[in-house]
Amino acid sequence: LKMFSKLSKMRTRDESLGVGETMMGRLIDGGAYTITRFHQRDNVTDGNIYVGAVNFADHAITLPLNDLPNNDKLKKTQVSNF
Repeated sequence: LKMFSKLSKMRTRDESLGVGETMMGRLIDGGAYTITRFHQRDNVTDGNIYVGAVNFADHAITLPLNDLPNNDKLKKTQVSNF
């Protein structure tokens, strides 16, 4: 419940979460995938890119990030743990 509360607050502050597109990564080892949320304007990624990693397996899985949208203006990266 705490995670959904934080996501709800973030959604009101960032256009990427409010009206952006969602892209689900491919399933890896039957239990892990990524969820990416971003905003595009005129076929260019605009603003922040949010990536969530989901792992239902009972062991660690390395997820590929090479399918993520490109953002040349991205200046910083932040990793959050909910």
